[in-house]
Amino acid sequence: MTENGDSAAIHVFGAPDEGAAVVVAQALARFGFASVAVHSHERLESATTLEWEVTALDDGPYVDDVGESARAAIYRYAIAIATRLGGWEISGTRCTPTILQRRAFGATHTFGFEALTQNP
Repeated sequence: MTENGDSAAIHVFGAPDEGAAVVVAQALARFGFASVAVHSHERLESATTLEWEVTALDDGPYVDDVGESARAAIYRYAIAIATRLGGWEISGTRCTPTILQRRAFGATHTFGFEALTQNP
């Protein structure tokens, strides 16, 4: 782990409506993100103009320069997936896995890779 314990990453995307957000979230989960949460604008704490937000946890671990390069590559793939499906990039950052657990509280939809592969 890094000095501050940030060995995972979260990637956040916007979507124009709930249907698009769910499609983006499902695609990111199928791509392999450990967990994905969808929030309506009302659940956001920041004052943005987004209608829907999709947050994906990439559980890494990313502990060195090679890991950081891998994290960046995965983020670029995730951006391509989201934009192809009508979403857009908001942000991506290193974190601890508990960050998504806090962000998932009150989510309208949550997805995990294991659940989607077991129940296609």
